[in-house]
Amino acid sequence: MKKIYLIVILLLGVLSIGCEKKEYSSYDMDVFAMGSYIKISIYSQEKVDDKIFEKMENAIRDVDHKMSINDKNVESEVDKINEKAGTEFVNVSKETFELIERGIKYSKETNENLDIAIGSVVKLWNIGFEDASLPNDLDIKNALSLVDIDKISLNKKENSIMIKQKGMMIDLGSIAKGYVGEKLKSIILDSGYKHAVLNIGGNILCIGEKVDSSPYKVGIRDGKKSKNDVIGALDVANKSVVTSGIYERNFVNNGKLYHHILDRKTGYPVENNLQSVSIISDDSTYCDALSTAIFSMGLDKGLEYVNDKSDVEAIFVTKDNKVYLTSGIKGKFKLTSEEYNLQP
Repeated sequence: MKKIYLIVILLLGVLSIGCEKKEYSSYDMDVFAMGSYIKISIYSQEKVDDKIFEKMENAIRDVDHKMSINDKNVESEVDKINEKAGTEFVNVSKETFELIERGIKYSKETNENLDIAIGSVVKLWNIGFEDASLPNDLDIKNALSLVDIDKISLNKKENSIMIKQKGMMIDLGSIAKGYVGEKLKSIILDSGYKHAVLNIGGNILCIGEKVDSSPYKVGIRDGKKSKNDVIGALDVANKSVVTSGIYERNFVNNGKLYHHILDRKTGYPVENNLQSVSIISDDSTYCDALSTAIFSMGLDKGLEYVNDKSDVEAIFVTKDNKVYLTSGIKGKFKLTSEEYNLQP
């Protein structure tokens, strides 16, 4: 599922120790892929070779073409798995196999609050696309009968996957952008660069820290205002920050807002008091998965789940303008909006 946009505040420091030291400059690439705008910024004292950006764009396109179920012009590997549901195994690339394997793992770890087998329900609503609409109860009930993570069979030796039930669909939208972030990070680090920021459709990945050795500042959006309004900023170095919220992909029907984070138990958008959840961790794919899962859990269960983990932090923003932080992030987030209240 598409993630909402964060704002990266890049107050970059400049190194100027003597006349022999070159200043750092930002070398950028903007591309539209995976249904989102992607911006890559590398901070370097030397010009970044265009071939590195070409390599990254090719990596983005490759993942999109293999894993998307929303591109009408390309039949992806996931499309083929879904089309052959209930009939046969489909051979896929190592990347697609591994991401589906990880998706199943994350689904089970979160008690299916994230569920990559929910594709039939996602397609029924199609929120975020022009033909999004409110389905009837019977259609939702039928789609829910096609959601069962245990009916995805993996053959690791053959790199092949089969869905056992006809009509059931895999949807990797909740983790694919995070996966792309990790691939791009590897390319940048392997090319010798130590300072970069990736914005992959709202998934923020900070490589290293700013060139003056201070942390980047990532703004957490105020979902009740424009995309440029933030409630505060988080100090981030060498981490990913991914947010799921109700205000980016939605539609209104008879005065009621329907957002894109669907409850796999009811088939309707998740109903709780959360406006957004931001997940902070080392692994971008894991952040992507947890942002959906933790939002679905709600405030109390989500806080408990994250506080029990040593490698994950979270920021919860409620509809009544309260902000909750997990224990390890306190002191790294600064609230700037007077309309929100930071909870103890």
